[in-house]
Amino acid sequence: RCTHRGETGINFALTHLIAADNIDGNCQLANATTRLWGRPNQGILPCFADTKHTTEPDRAAVPPLKACGRTALATRDMRFSLIDRIIELRPGEKITTSKCVALSEDYLQDHFPKFPVLPGVLMLEAMTESSAWLVRVSEDFAHSMVVLAEARNIKYADFVQPGKSLMIEAELLKQDQRQTKLKVWGTVDGRVAVSARLVLERYNLVEENPLWADTDRSIVRQMRQRLAILDRTASQASDQGDGNRESGEPRG
Repeated sequence: RCTHRGETGINFALTHLIAADNIDGNCQLANATTRLWGRPNQGILPCFADTKHTTEPDRAAVPPLKACGRTALATRDMRFSLIDRIIELRPGEKITTSKCVALSEDYLQDHFPKFPVLPGVLMLEAMTESSAWLVRVSEDFAHSMVVLAEARNIKYADFVQPGKSLMIEAELLKQDQRQTKLKVWGTVDGRVAVSARLVLERYNLVEENPLWADTDRSIVRQMRQRLAILDRTASQASDQGDGNRESGEPRG
């Protein structure tokens, strides 16, 4: 990966956004990135690991991303996957998932050395991912982007230690053309460990620029493939129903 040292002394990846290892460093990174976004003819395209462009896009036609914009950047290095399995999924109603915490996970080395527990922000990430899967399947992957817009009434009641599983349940409460509201909670050994009300926003990148239509399709394809791995029961049933289907092919 090619990098260079920016104005603030932080290493910038040419095709990725990276984080510093402290709050001050991240603040400097955010400020420097904002300045980069503001430069003319420095449009930044969403980047996905398996997205292939046969021709170089016209960057002058691509508007630069803004710090407060909705467009998401997905990178090869910074990708969360806080859900290990989808246990139950009822489209338009409810989803149940699980996250198993292992002592080998890197972040537990610092959180905390003598008392390793799943960080609260990753508990929230797991709840967001679970909710997003419910939304995607409920609307048959109509939107490539399903992102957290708001988190309300977040309550942490217990820790998730290595060897334990966080069981997450999300119920769809209300949905309009752009946003979905859900009630989400996570339990450990039957006890509530975290709960929240989440609002997810749904959109396609092509709404901001027609050049991103292929990226939208690539994201949806990746999400369908990931679902086939996470929702093993449904995937196996689908495979049994079609003997000519290749193993691991996404549903729908």
